[in-house]
Amino acid sequence: MRTVTSACGDVEGVTARRAESSDAREIEALLGPSAHALFGKVNVIHLLERANLAVTLAGERGEVVGHASFLDHPLGGVVDQEHWESYLHTHFHAGKHTPLNTLFLHLFVAPPTFAPDSLAEILSAVFHAVTELEYVCLVSPHLHARDPVLEEVFEPLESRQAPPPCLALVSHRHQYCPRLHIRQARVEDHDDLVQILWERSKETGSCSRDSLVRLIEDQDQHHQVAVCESGGRAVGFMGVSVDVDLEVLSESFDLSALGGLYKPEPRPAGRHDDLTDPGAEQRVAVEDETGEDGQREAPEGSSEQHNVFCIQMFVMDKDHESRSVDFLPYIFKLFPQDLCVVSVPRWAPEGPLLQSFQRVRPRPSARPPQELYLFHRTGLLKSVVVRRAVSEDRVVLCDLVAEVEGHRSLLDDLDMYLQARRDPGGTPVQAFVVQVESQVVGALVLRDEEDVDFLRAHYNLDSFVYFSQHAYGDHSRLCSFALRPLFRRHAELFLRSVLRLAHKTCLYRRTPRQAHPVGALRRLCVVPYL
Repeated sequence: MRTVTSACGDVEGVTARRAESSDAREIEALLGPSAHALFGKVNVIHLLERANLAVTLAGERGEVVGHASFLDHPLGGVVDQEHWESYLHTHFHAGKHTPLNTLFLHLFVAPPTFAPDSLAEILSAVFHAVTELEYVCLVSPHLHARDPVLEEVFEPLESRQAPPPCLALVSHRHQYCPRLHIRQARVEDHDDLVQILWERSKETGSCSRDSLVRLIEDQDQHHQVAVCESGGRAVGFMGVSVDVDLEVLSESFDLSALGGLYKPEPRPAGRHDDLTDPGAEQRVAVEDETGEDGQREAPEGSSEQHNVFCIQMFVMDKDHESRSVDFLPYIFKLFPQDLCVVSVPRWAPEGPLLQSFQRVRPRPSARPPQELYLFHRTGLLKSVVVRRAVSEDRVVLCDLVAEVEGHRSLLDDLDMYLQARRDPGGTPVQAFVVQVESQVVGALVLRDEEDVDFLRAHYNLDSFVYFSQHAYGDHSRLCSFALRPLFRRHAELFLRSVLRLAHKTCLYRRTPRQAHPVGALRRLCVVPYL
C-alpha cells in the first residue's frame, strides 16, 4: 500500500491521504444508489483491506468528504484477475495498458455537490504518488450504469465490437499529472533556475549560482544540462557529465562487482547479452548476498572505455520533486554509457530521485564523506512481464542464480512446481518469472501457507493483517526469490503482480534464527496485499 499525502490546491481545506480502516463508517455513509449500481454490493472494510491504493479526502476537521479505492484488476464479474490484460486487449483498443502502468477504480464516493472536484483531486494525488502509473480504468460488468460525475472525468475505451461486453472507461496521466517536458538548458532559463537554487539554498545552506552559469555556458558533447518545464516555466535542472574519476571512486567504493564501471569485454557469439548474462549485474547480486567478489577491476592504464556518466548538479522545485524520475529517460539518451552515478553528502536525505537508484557499498576500510548511488539504463523498464514459470525457464534461471548462495534451493523449489505443482507434503506450489525486454531477470516460488493459526498465535500479525477479511486460501509463503539487483527497486511491483496472478492477498517469508529452547521458532516477515 502506498502512502498518499498531498494538499489539494484546487479545493480549499481538503487533504488527500491514505485511507484508514477507521474511515469505513463515514465511507459507507456516502454510498448511494449510483455507487451500488456501478460498483455492485460493496463491503467497505473488505475493500480497504485488499486495495492496492485507497485514498481518502479529509476536510478541515478530519471528516471524510471523498474516497476512492484502486486495485490492480477490474471489478469482479468481468474477467478473472489473472487474465484481465489479454481480455482488455481483445475487446478494446487498449494495447498500451499493462499491469505495470494501470490501476482500476473499485469504488468512488463523495457528496453530490463535491463529487466532480473530489474525484479530480483524488486522481491527481494518485498520479503524483505512483510514478509508473499511466492509466486509471473503470471496468464494470454493469454496462448501463451511468454516473455523470465519472463521465466528466473518464472517457470510454474504444471497443472492438458493438455492443461492448462491459463498461470500460479510462483516465490518463496527462490530464492530471503530465510527464514533465525535459529539454536542453538555455541561457534564458537562468532566472527561473536561480530562483529555485535560492529557495533550496535556504534549506541546504549553500547556493551554486556561479556553478549553474558555468554549466549552462560550457555545454558540449561531454557535458549537458537538462531542464524540466511545467506550465512553460523551468522547475528543475540536472547537470550531467561523462567526466568521472574512476580511480578516486574505486579508492572508497568496491566497484569490482560492476566491472570497475568500465565497458564489459565483448563476449563470444551465443552468449547472453548484458541483461541476462551472469556478468556485471549478476556479480552485484553475489556481492550483496555473500559480501564476496572475485571479479577484476579494470587495470591501471587500461584502454577500456568508461561505462558511466555522473549527475553533477540537481535541483528541483519542491512542488515537482516527486517527479524527478522524469529526467532519467532523457539523460540516458544523451550518452551511450549504461550506468549513471551520483554522489551526495552522507547527511543528505534520500529524495525521490535517489529512491530510484541503488546504493553502492563503500569499502570496509573506507569512510567516504559522500554516498554513491547507481542507476542502470535497464532500470527504465520499457517492457516488463510477470508470468508463470515454464520448463524452458530452468536453463536461463540456472545461469541467473549460478553464483548466488542458496541457488540450489531455488532450483529445487522450481522443479517441485514444474514436476508436480506441489511440494512433497502435497501443499500447492506456484512459480513465476520476471521478464524485462523479453529476458528473464528474476524468479519467485511460493506455496500455500497452511499454518496461519499457528503464526497468529506466535506472532503479532493482527497489527498487519485484518484476518477476518482474508480467507485461508489467500495466505501464501515465500519459498525462494531471486531478482537482479538493478531491478530491486521494482520488487514491490513484481510482488504485486505475483499476488494477483496467484490469487493471494498475504505473503509470508520465514527466515531461520538461532536455535530456541522451545523449538524451531523463526522470524517472520509479512507482506499484506500491496
